[in-house]
Amino acid sequence: MTVDTSLAINDHISRILLRYFRNAFHVEVGTPRVDLRRDMELLRFHWSISPALRDLTNYIAANRHETQSFLTFRTRIDSGAIRGRLDARATMIRHILTGNTAETVTSEPIRSFATGPNHVVAWVLQQAWLLSGRFLSLLPEATGYRLAVEDGAKRLEQVRKIEAIRTAMAETNVAHRPGKGSLQEAARSRRGMYRLAHRAFMELTAIEAGDLSVIERMLRSTLLGPLEEWQRFELAVGLGLAESLEDRLGTRAAFNVLQGESKEPIARIGRFSIFWQSRSPFYVEPEPEPTEQVVQKIISAYGMQASSDRPDLVVADMEAGNIVAVIEVKFFGGDAEDKMDRVRAATAQVVRYSRG
Repeated sequence: MTVDTSLAINDHISRILLRYFRNAFHVEVGTPRVDLRRDMELLRFHWSISPALRDLTNYIAANRHETQSFLTFRTRIDSGAIRGRLDARATMIRHILTGNTAETVTSEPIRSFATGPNHVVAWVLQQAWLLSGRFLSLLPEATGYRLAVEDGAKRLEQVRKIEAIRTAMAETNVAHRPGKGSLQEAARSRRGMYRLAHRAFMELTAIEAGDLSVIERMLRSTLLGPLEEWQRFELAVGLGLAESLEDRLGTRAAFNVLQGESKEPIARIGRFSIFWQSRSPFYVEPEPEPTEQVVQKIISAYGMQASSDRPDLVVADMEAGNIVAVIEVKFFGGDAEDKMDRVRAATAQVVRYSRG
């Protein structure tokens, strides 16, 4: 059986791709590896840009006539007035408890935009709106995820302008999830808006419950990462380093978000930090050797600058203030490549980096 190398790499580094807040592109995944406890908030963020939310907002925008209020009832206690259907039993109990025979307990009919299946729609939209806002607050400008979140937020804002939706969302507290009756009404409704809202709600609850089949399906549509396969392979090696240190030290790794040109490590494990494509805080530019001086002169003659030292991966002991490993990663993508030449180049680069 042949293995799709690119797919295997993407699956392996899914936890890092969830945090890859740089310029990114859609990547194919099969069975992505995630840590449900540590990655759950990021998975909720992805739900807010998932096809289930996109289908719901697009449908509401195209079918505004399906939004409407619902007739419901609320209990009122008044003195000397009857504002709805009299609840005789509750009224008698009230008289006994209070001694006030003028009080009545009634069920008053009211119009509500946030009850029944409308509660499902409003809750889903309000939750997605809050998650999108938190997601955007983490993202730098001009990143793949930011474009996706802004696109989803734009559709949500368009839907929020509909009066019935705006009123329903204003009445909805996301801390109070739709009940079983509201969900059943939404699922059985003839209106597509309610069925789509029910689908989005059930997908979120399945994600929160750790349903890997739902998570995998969602991430196949939402997960982004570096364009080049060799970059993703470097991240796979970095993840392997972090997991090995976890096992050796008995300490769980803390994975950072990768945003912009940040010099933050991709992971911290106890006293150790792993840096990817960036110099560590302890780097000192080494004096060029004679052959390097000649190379610099030749490059300068062409009006170019020599490339800076930037190891693929560096493991630093942050407490001791030194480097414990310098790693150069080479990815071989085809039989036509001179693999040994790539290894020679990597050896020279590691020696150069180590001098710094």
